[in-house]
Amino acid sequence: MSLVWFKVKPGMNEEFELAFIDAGMLERPKLVPGFRFVHLHRSLMNDDEYFVLGEWDTEESYAEWQRRAQDGAPLDALRRLGATLVEHRPNNLMRRVDPR
Repeated sequence: MSLVWFKVKPGMNEEFELAFIDAGMLERPKLVPGFRFVHLHRSLMNDDEYFVLGEWDTEESYAEWQRRAQDGAPLDALRRLGATLVEHRPNNLMRRVDPR
């Protein structure tokens, strides 16, 4: 499982969401072998925070996505996406814990 956190500039939520979609960040991961799913979530507690939750077969498949994440993305959409951000934290891999 992967988790990416984004903090968006105040008042730029719609621009962030549109640029994220236009950059293909929910569609282009499908091109990477080992991809399972990705979802964009907006925080209910902090209006300017977003989380992208993805699932991958292996750490290597996620690493491959990280190497290719901007390949083929429209440059205009990437620029617009970057212009909306205060900060982001990528590359958070997680493993589910099944307590006994």
